[in-house]
Amino acid sequence: MKRKVINILVFIFVGAGVISLFVFWFMYTYEKQNRKLHADASILFTEAIQKDIKRISGRQTEFYDPQYSPNDIPGDEKMAWCDQDYITTRDSNRHVLDSLFHSLLREQGIPAKVAIRCIWKGKVIDTSADSALYKDAIFLKSIVYRLNEEKDKNITLQAYADFPVGMILGRMGWFWCISFLILVGLVGGGWYFNRQNLIKRQQSKSIERLQAELVELKVRKQEIEKINKQQVESIEQKQAELIKLETKQRNTEKVNKQQSESIEQLQAELVELNDQKQETDAINKQQAELIGQKQFELEKLLKWIVPLSSNEKIIWIELPCGFYFSKKYGVLRNANGIAIQLKNNSLSLFRHFVEAEDHMLTYKYICTDVLERFVKDEIGDSDRDCVSAAIKRLREDVEPFSCIEFKSIRKVGYQMTFSNYQNDTTLPGKSD
Repeated sequence: MKRKVINILVFIFVGAGVISLFVFWFMYTYEKQNRKLHADASILFTEAIQKDIKRISGRQTEFYDPQYSPNDIPGDEKMAWCDQDYITTRDSNRHVLDSLFHSLLREQGIPAKVAIRCIWKGKVIDTSADSALYKDAIFLKSIVYRLNEEKDKNITLQAYADFPVGMILGRMGWFWCISFLILVGLVGGGWYFNRQNLIKRQQSKSIERLQAELVELKVRKQEIEKINKQQVESIEQKQAELIKLETKQRNTEKVNKQQSESIEQLQAELVELNDQKQETDAINKQQAELIGQKQFELEKLLKWIVPLSSNEKIIWIELPCGFYFSKKYGVLRNANGIAIQLKNNSLSLFRHFVEAEDHMLTYKYICTDVLERFVKDEIGDSDRDCVSAAIKRLREDVEPFSCIEFKSIRKVGYQMTFSNYQNDTTLPGKSD
């Protein structure tokens, strides 16, 4: 038994060691492939920048004069700054560089999600509309172009990449082959040693079983001799007991008859109690469903109620159809006292709608004054998408007041309108 315990402990320690080494090896190989992809993508990003510069060769009419700003910065770097300034002026979103980067990655069989960030004259230009990608992805490389010592004039190109786990695992083919061979060896060796131990255990059990059977036969022989001697005495004793049992049986039959009558009566009472229990369970189930429904309705109503301090005086702006709005606290309420609180972009956007003439705002006004986005001349598709997203969030925030609508005016902007079909005629004062 002691040897068996020792073998089990040795097997556990060896197995734990093998698993630990395998996990460490897997993590090392995975990280090595990840770093290799990181380095390859960084090289391809630099190559994409060079291709983007070659693309404009011969079309650039202005060149840098080294005597224009003498300083310690190399002339080649200043020329590169001029190239990037020229490219960014004509490709403000840097989509060409993004496309070249994607193309080079596909040629190398790297299907990764990538994005580029360009910081040009203090303006941040993202080639991807997915802002979460810049947080979750791996930062590959940052290239800074300088013209002089003023950091505001620097042009910075940053690359981000998100490598799928499946792609990294797929590049570890030799690791899986070696792991498979090791696993086959371990399983085969384990099976062989287990087979040998099983044969030894079976042989030892057979010997023990034969010895036990021999001892048992000797004991039975002695018992049979004793039994033969006691059988005559037992027969006489059993006959006397049989007479007593017959007498008890007659008495027991009378008792059984009385018990059967009592059992039938209890069964009838049990059936009646089961019927009552089923009726009670049905009533309890209906009450539980009703309570759950009422709690759900109560939580839904409480969701839209915004508590206000009774000692705090709030200045309200009167709006059409019995609505009042507090610019300071972002609270909007109707004549029935139901209130919601707006926050962030929704609050800023609603304030501008309230202050605007006819409650109408243009696309460009929303971009520049509300969302604080840089718009040079005309707004682009990405600006319109941002405006639509902000309007959508505002609609969701004022959903309890379905009479407030934000209508789209084609090629102009949005207008906030009111309808009084669900408000009563009782209007509160302008301050509480």
